[in-house]
Amino acid sequence: DGIRDDLVTGVQTCALPISLRQHPAMEAAREEARSWAADARRWLSPLPDGASREALAALCDYVVNRTG
Repeated sequence: DGIRDDLVTGVQTCALPISLRQHPAMEAAREEARSWAADARRWLSPLPDGASREALAALCDYVVNRTG
């Protein structure tokens, strides 16, 4: 029936018919992450060019584009 009891907490949950990755909320979360990354890049702009700034900018891209 799609409903099961969590053996640890006793909470009933419902098995979703679609995967979480396909849920519209995931795209909203990705958009929010892109917005935060853009803000972070703006905060990096006053830093001098160099490996540290490049690494922090790459981290922005990694966080937004990671999957799993």
